[in-house]
Amino acid sequence: MIEAPIPDSEEARLRALHQLEILDTEVEEGFDSIVNAAALVCGAPISLISLVDTDRQWFKANVGLKEAKETPRHDAFCSHAILQDGLFEVPNALEDERFHDNPLVAGDPNIRFYAGAPLAVAGGAHVGTLCVIDHVPRTLSALQKQVLLQLAKAASQLMEMRRMARHAEHNAAQFQALSEASPLGIYAADPQGACTYTNAVWQRVFGMTAAQSLGAGWTATLHPEDAPQVFSQWQACESPLVF
Repeated sequence: MIEAPIPDSEEARLRALHQLEILDTEVEEGFDSIVNAAALVCGAPISLISLVDTDRQWFKANVGLKEAKETPRHDAFCSHAILQDGLFEVPNALEDERFHDNPLVAGDPNIRFYAGAPLAVAGGAHVGTLCVIDHVPRTLSALQKQVLLQLAKAASQLMEMRRMARHAEHNAAQFQALSEASPLGIYAADPQGACTYTNAVWQRVFGMTAAQSLGAGWTATLHPEDAPQVFSQWQACESPLVF
């Protein structure tokens, strides 16, 4: 067996992987849909979204290896796949000097065929692969290869969207914590003027609960003579406002 070399960009690659905050997380439907589609298109009994960590590969999504959560990195076919930009295909592992005596070939799950497309995130780091595996030697058709590469792009985009959503949640929680500690009344509203948040001080000053202030409820605090000018100026704004 020939272990995959550690890439020169390993430090940056691991940093990109860990910034995703996805390792050891629960099953998610979007990723499961991608491995199911890959298995169906490629006619493969096994499909994985495998993330290559420091000394292991961990499976975010898994078809066909339900008992497995991870394997050692030095045994992983995916450790080889992340070293290139295109599809990494092994038609017959028993005839490949890199894998013929690999524990995953010599024993369960008895890998014979492997094809993996790297998962590239922002900055170009290859954090893992979308792969398909079979118990018999074979190759993929040109169409199957193209579909697998496209599904890998979809998986990468889904990971990035997940990361950005978690970042937004963190920022929102941080904003709420700071505003609740503020001695000033604070509220946030969208560009249409609908209130999305008020802190406890604001609610106390205006004698409204959080529920009463949301949406258009906060407009009850405006003096009738001031309301038209406030709404006119608001409509001229193009971004959400926080006061």
